[in-house]
Amino acid sequence: QDICAGATPAPLSSSGGASGGTGTFAYQWESSADNSNWTAITGATNSTFAPGPLTATTYYRRRVTSGTGTCATTVSNVVTIRVTPLVTPTVSLAAPPVQCAGTPLTFAAVVTNAGAAPTFQWFVNNVAVASGPTFTSSTLATGDQVRVQVTPTAGLCSTGPASATVTVTRTPTPQPTLAIAVQPDAPLPRGAPLTFSISPVPNASPSPAPPCPATRRH
Repeated sequence: QDICAGATPAPLSSSGGASGGTGTFAYQWESSADNSNWTAITGATNSTFAPGPLTATTYYRRRVTSGTGTCATTVSNVVTIRVTPLVTPTVSLAAPPVQCAGTPLTFAAVVTNAGAAPTFQWFVNNVAVASGPTFTSSTLATGDQVRVQVTPTAGLCSTGPASATVTVTRTPTPQPTLAIAVQPDAPLPRGAPLTFSISPVPNASPSPAPPCPATRRH
């Protein structure tokens, strides 16, 4: 059998029953770390044996005794349970560049020890949004948390999924302010014209819409 470290192998049994001797059989299962030095397993005296979880390759055989004398005992063939060590997957995300709101940002997962065909799940603020090795969005705002979770290739002996998180920072955009001026700024007789105009707009784009003067009579 081939298993991952920490897993439990399938029970061991014979392909055929013991024969010969007096017809009464006593069993003793034995284990070895090197297929050379054998140790009797305490309590393992049935015709079958179920090993517990293993962390290293281990060899098993079954000794059977029937009758007495030097020819009364024999051993089975050796069964090898090969144990593959666990690998620890990792994933990393580069911090996104600081760009203006609305600019698309692309995130690419850099993965190690995840096998040939890992799967990806992307989250924004813990909400699943996409799959695949990359994720692109133009709606992210400052403070949003982008996380990727990588699940190793099926059948790979690994410690489990890995994840990475980065925080989005956008270029600050000051809020424009608008002020309307009226001329003249003093009491006028009824019927005198008033002129309204827009003062310079702080934090506006280089080419804001031109002010539109207006007049109104009282």
